[in-house]
Amino acid sequence: MHRHWELSACWVLGLVCVWLLGGCANLVKEYPAKQYYNLTAKRTGEPVETIDRVLQVSRLKVNDSFRSRPFVYRINDVEFRSDYYAQLFNYPDRRISALLRRWLADSGRFVSVVPPGSLTDNQWVLEGAVDRFYADLSDLERPSVVISWQLRLIDNTTVRREILLTLQAENREPIDSARPEDIVRGWNRALTDLLRRAEDELIAIEP
Repeated sequence: MHRHWELSACWVLGLVCVWLLGGCANLVKEYPAKQYYNLTAKRTGEPVETIDRVLQVSRLKVNDSFRSRPFVYRINDVEFRSDYYAQLFNYPDRRISALLRRWLADSGRFVSVVPPGSLTDNQWVLEGAVDRFYADLSDLERPSVVISWQLRLIDNTTVRREILLTLQAENREPIDSARPEDIVRGWNRALTDLLRRAEDELIAIEP
């Protein structure tokens, strides 16, 4: 009788171990690794005529809905989602501001283009905000990316800090698919176009 009880107990214990091992195996799920992407936009072409102005480019403010690194997708008229597994390498405000600063420096329009806090005296200040920055996947047959911003050029040599230029622009760029790689390529094209348009507007302002 005692021997039979030991065998039964061992059999039950074996079943419990098998069940636990199977349950643990099911609990261990493989999640995709996070992927990081970088925004790029490089000016090409010859520099333009230089004017005697130092331009400070302030860090752009980004709408709170789009200021984090995970990609943001517009699903429909009322729903947006963020993608934890597809992220920008840098925060949008830092990266877009740096690209704007570099683009305008490469244009040759200004004696110098400096960031906030620079010890170089500046005469003009460019500041602004990014209102929209997302991938529109509401129509998967025609996905696109959207970037919009507002820029203001301010004369820092006057007491009233006169606004010399106000620019508001938006770019919606079609993309090949909803894959993160295609989304980033679309953002890069859209941003390049916005930077080119901003340069054209700034060139038209005479000191």
